[in-house]
Amino acid sequence: MLGFDAEVWYRQKRQASGEPNRALYPHVIWFNGTKWFDADEKGQLPDVHHNVVTWSQGSKHYVFVANDIGVWMSPNLANNDWFNISGNLPNAIVSDLVYHQESESLVAATYGRGIWWLTQEKLAAVIAAIPAPS
Repeated sequence: MLGFDAEVWYRQKRQASGEPNRALYPHVIWFNGTKWFDADEKGQLPDVHHNVVTWSQGSKHYVFVANDIGVWMSPNLANNDWFNISGNLPNAIVSDLVYHQESESLVAATYGRGIWWLTQEKLAAVIAAIPAPS
C-alpha cells in the first residue's frame, strides 16, 4: 500500500537519524504489511510537493509519482530507486496520473498544459533504459 506521509512524521524520522531536514513537502511512503517506510530513503525524488501516486498491477509492479515538476518512476520499491521519466512533458504541475492496465500506458494531467500520454511502446523504452540495480 502506498500513500503520502505527514510532514511531522518525516521531520521526526530525519531528526532522529541525524540527517538534515529536507524541505517541508509530503513525501511518498509505503506499507509492507507491518510497518510504514520512506519510499525515497536515497533522496532521489525532488523536494517539491508530490500530488499523486499510482502503480501498475500485474507481473511487473511499477510505481509512478507525479509532482510539481514532473513524473518519476520506481521499477522496484525494495531497491528504493526513482527515475525521472518526464521526457518531453511540458514545464507544468502534474496534478493527476492514471496507469491504464489494459493498454499498459501512463496518462498525466497537467495544470494548464493539457494531457501527456506515455504509450506502451514509449513506456517500455523508458523502462528498458533504466540501469540495473547495483
